[in-house]
Amino acid sequence: MSLIAMLRSRLVPHRPSSWTEKSVMLGIHKNVHFARNGTSEIGFEVFLPPSLLVDGVRRDAIKHTLNVLLSRALPVGARGRFIVDNADLEEWELRRCTLAVPQDASVLSEVIEADNASLTRARKAGELKVLRYYLLVKLDRKIPKGRSLSERERDLMTDYANAFANRLGTALDAAGWSPLRMQSQDIADLIYKYRNRQFGRMAKPFRSVVPTGALGARELQGNPNHDLPSPRRQMSESSVDKSNPGFLVVGSHLVNVVSWTEIEDGGTQSGMLEHLLTVMREVDFFLMIDFVMVNPTTKKAALSYKAEGAKNSIEDGGGSANQAINDEMQEALYNLTRGHDKMVLFGVAMVIYAKTIEQLHDSTRRARTEMGQVGGAIARIGNVENIKQYELLEPFNGQNNQYLFDGRTLNVAALIPQVGSWIGTEDPLVVFRNRQGGLTPINQAVGTNNSGTFILGGAGSGKSNLNMTMLLNVCALKGRVYILDLKEDYKTLVQAVEGEVITIRPGAKLPNGDHVRINMFDLPVGEVRPSSDKRNLLMGMFKAMLMSSGGLGPLDYTILTSAIESAYALAVGSIPGMEELTEYYKPFYLSDFVRIMRNLPTVAGVAPDDTMQQAIKTLAARLGAFTGNSPLGPFMDGPTTVRVQADVTCFDISAMREESARELRRIGMILLVDLIWRSGLESPGVIKYPVFEELGAMAEIEEAATFVANMFKVGRSAGFWPVAITQEIGDLMKVKGIINNSALRLIGNVSEEEAEEIVKALKLSPATHDAINSLGGGRDFREYVALLELSSGVLVGDVIQNHLHPFKYWLTTTKQEDTTRLAAYAERLGGNRVAAAKALAGIVAA
Repeated sequence: MSLIAMLRSRLVPHRPSSWTEKSVMLGIHKNVHFARNGTSEIGFEVFLPPSLLVDGVRRDAIKHTLNVLLSRALPVGARGRFIVDNADLEEWELRRCTLAVPQDASVLSEVIEADNASLTRARKAGELKVLRYYLLVKLDRKIPKGRSLSERERDLMTDYANAFANRLGTALDAAGWSPLRMQSQDIADLIYKYRNRQFGRMAKPFRSVVPTGALGARELQGNPNHDLPSPRRQMSESSVDKSNPGFLVVGSHLVNVVSWTEIEDGGTQSGMLEHLLTVMREVDFFLMIDFVMVNPTTKKAALSYKAEGAKNSIEDGGGSANQAINDEMQEALYNLTRGHDKMVLFGVAMVIYAKTIEQLHDSTRRARTEMGQVGGAIARIGNVENIKQYELLEPFNGQNNQYLFDGRTLNVAALIPQVGSWIGTEDPLVVFRNRQGGLTPINQAVGTNNSGTFILGGAGSGKSNLNMTMLLNVCALKGRVYILDLKEDYKTLVQAVEGEVITIRPGAKLPNGDHVRINMFDLPVGEVRPSSDKRNLLMGMFKAMLMSSGGLGPLDYTILTSAIESAYALAVGSIPGMEELTEYYKPFYLSDFVRIMRNLPTVAGVAPDDTMQQAIKTLAARLGAFTGNSPLGPFMDGPTTVRVQADVTCFDISAMREESARELRRIGMILLVDLIWRSGLESPGVIKYPVFEELGAMAEIEEAATFVANMFKVGRSAGFWPVAITQEIGDLMKVKGIINNSALRLIGNVSEEEAEEIVKALKLSPATHDAINSLGGGRDFREYVALLELSSGVLVGDVIQNHLHPFKYWLTTTKQEDTTRLAAYAERLGGNRVAAAKALAGIVAA
């Protein structure tokens, strides 16, 4: 450095520079980016298949497909750039996933508000990330340097770029990447995020034209008909400070670049950078994979020359080394001329953003260590390289990574990540987190044919806890919830949402003093005759009632069928109207049914003989044991007293758990399933969320199981979103129809043996099998495998994490030690379990 330069550097204060002056951006026209160096560039956001569904065989297929795509779709001279963007979740993205807080002073409002606050804190702490993937392609059709584009040149380049983008998009879709063409605003947003990391996407719409001919950018800006701000100034709201040794300061972020500077020949393996993404998931970064398609004629000539030299050395008595060189060159020539892969120059770099120097040093060290361990690569950093690399790696700038290596498209196909995380669904019912630090919003009724769910997991895996998370959000959406609670797990939650608990057992009474009673012959409001499903359910009810006294024979079925027809025919009344009679249904009860059966004039159209009369008399006596003042009479014989009026109704069926209550369990399950169906039909236009806990108990009663399976099959048309919960896949297989008609399948911790059975029954991939066996959790969350079957039949999913804030934890916990502690607190607080949950969560003093 000269003396004058040294004095100037010391006396003149350092001024952070702006990118506006150095930017190569010219403008964006019809979704094509134009740079001042004469290049045009197009881009796609791509969505990789979820890792849960990609096993080793499919990985090899993806790698092969990518290799063919890259070698055939990209023209010579084109530069591809695959970008992985791992950024903090932005506020608008979080708002899109959160539920609106109910406008009342309810506990439900507090829960939803606490959920939203928990996610907001996590976002501000940098714990929530969004991982996105892009493929950019720079086309090698430059205009002569030193002059501006003519309008005709701009339009020709635009047409060529868009035609190429259409062909490439079709190829990417065939490769399974689900491409989304980047529009002008998307292009501007990506450049803006690179330059202004602290702001995220642009706050204002990007506006620009590509100047042509004699009318330059300044003239366009000064033209009142255009009134356009400079495209480069719209992109550059952050200064760049290059004075710090070892890193840059861009806006409010510290920036470092880690690049591969050396790599062994052929040193890439399938999915080799996926581990890097996992290790760096908490870091804010751009990962750039550049590849330039090499002119095969030039490369072929160079390889032929090397091969010829090696061959001459062999003929002159050269050793095995020259033979190896010759073999390698011949193989490369074959691949270049006849194989699927083509020659490229490729390079890898990671741009790291941090808010503190400690974060930057830690992230840089981790990136350098991980990048230096793959494929024999050497990763370096340095201030000089940082400045240059940071400018070269800017998206859509038409330039290349300064460190490029000879390779083939096969090397690039191995570098590109083959799997990603599931992005979830639109209009979420519930939002989970995933292992990549992002959010997975799920709504089982969006993009699916059915709206049913099953939750499968071993004891203590958090099945009920997971369901309660979803249930609370259904309540927030003003849905109706019905719960068959066999273990009294839902009492605290039901009290919190001001629901009602109805105890189902003989002798139980309602708050008004009436016996708990459900009339098995009731029909849905507005119907006057039983449907075929109702007839089958009634026959199942008789079978359950008479199982312990000998069951039903063929003659019994015939008698009961005739009695059902006669009873409902007698129950239909009519009111004369202006033009026609209006029919209505007059309720009848079990004792009425027995009386009608005793007096049947015909059975199956034939007058009963002595044998038939004796059979009728015997059957009537057996059914009479359930009428009047018999043990089950007050529960079954008479008008229905159970009215589902609250938005959340929990049927406490814990009295049915014991082996001695098998008869009650058989009868009660059928009555309740029918009651839930009829009650749900009375609430059109709202979500009905019936919860069938411990499905194994339901599976014992064939008719009840069949009715539940039918609810999963056709319930969506009436607004039903049923949920089945069990510990064993065998229970789901017994209740035929639930598996095939459940859009959402949630699997928690199970034994390895049960995992084998699940994978076999659901025909899951080895990758999903591995995910099930890997499920774990943390201090405030549990993991589950979530699978959603789309209407197309395609299965998508991911490993999700159900994070709970303390209040929700104490409202939904089913652990024995927790429920005991909760009950003790509730007793101190006058039986108020919600107040106890708040006290344990630290919201109010105990």
